Amino acid sequence: MRNHLREARRTFTPGMRQHLHPEREWREAWLLADDKLAAYGEPTLPKPVSCPFDLDDLLDENFDINAAVDRLTATLQDGSET
Repeated sequence: MRNHLREARRTFTPGMRQHLHPEREWREAWLLADDKLAAYGEPTLPKPVSCPFDLDDLLDENFDINAAVDRLTATLQDGSET
């Protein structure tokens, strides 16, 4: 994940912002992950929540993956949307 984030920061240009939709990508990734879990007989994910990260969060060079996991875990436990 760190490599993907680093590459995104390295190649991002301000003109790309209008074409990037983190919420849509999040929903699609959520559904894909849920399908893969189901295909392997694993419990499926809870109801999708809104993406807890915006583009600026993901492009921040100080983005902390562990803090991001904690934030997502808290969102899922609360059942809240951020």
